[in-house]
Amino acid sequence: MTLHYRKFKNILDTYNFFEFKPKIVVGVSGGPDSIALVMLLKKWITEIRGEIIAIVINHNVRKNSLIEAKSVKKYLLRNKISSQIITLRKSKNKNSMNRLRIKRFKALNNYCKKK
Repeated sequence: MTLHYRKFKNILDTYNFFEFKPKIVVGVSGGPDSIALVMLLKKWITEIRGEIIAIVINHNVRKNSLIEAKSVKKYLLRNKISSQIITLRKSKNKNSMNRLRIKRFKALNNYCKKK
């Protein structure tokens, strides 16, 4: 399914998901889905004079995960999107994809509670 900006904007505007001049926090992995979402949100938030911050989670599972997170942050900076890296503690247990997903959601939730 192709999602054009007009359709994206129409969905957000029609359903009033956000208040006037919203501040939005969005998780960005660096994959194509999250990059597409953050770029669509950036365009929309700029038009309505809100703010966006992208959170990149360094899951600390692979040796180069911090390098990957910094690469995503650099890409976001080049596109004028504020971002922050949150580093998860390295776990001694083997992390399943589901467990890592839960840890990322908790980290994002904790970040939002602080703001």
